[in-house]
Amino acid sequence: MNFDIKDIIQIFSDSNLTKLKLEEDSFKLELVKEENHNTLITETKASHKKEAFPVIEKEVIEEAEEEFTPVHSPLVGIFYPKSDPESDPFVQNGDTVKAGDTLCMVEAMKMFNEIKAPVGGTVRKILAKEGDLVEFDQVLFEIEEE
Repeated sequence: MNFDIKDIIQIFSDSNLTKLKLEEDSFKLELVKEENHNTLITETKASHKKEAFPVIEKEVIEEAEEEFTPVHSPLVGIFYPKSDPESDPFVQNGDTVKAGDTLCMVEAMKMFNEIKAPVGGTVRKILAKEGDLVEFDQVLFEIEEE
């Protein structure tokens, strides 16, 4: 299957993959997405030039996407990862949680609402920062189920 570099970058950008490496002869392409950003970093290396955008004759094989459960905000409000400024965050990336554990608080109309883990597992990503205005149904966390 033939792909143009622009097609590969677009497919990678639209996917949930965070890293992709392709190598063929002297051509090497590495694409990496930074966490919490929609930034795409690209690195290409070739020992000799064939053409400006070489056509790669290998099928792009996507890595098996990890299964995760998204935790959505049930309301519009301000995101707080901890109960007060002096406390530690409820959870951090890599923490193991049980169903029902508090993950964060969302303040709306001077009321603090606890957001709880719907499933047990490992916190894969925290997608909001302290003080962020979060929208209804916005994904706040990704949890890899056990």
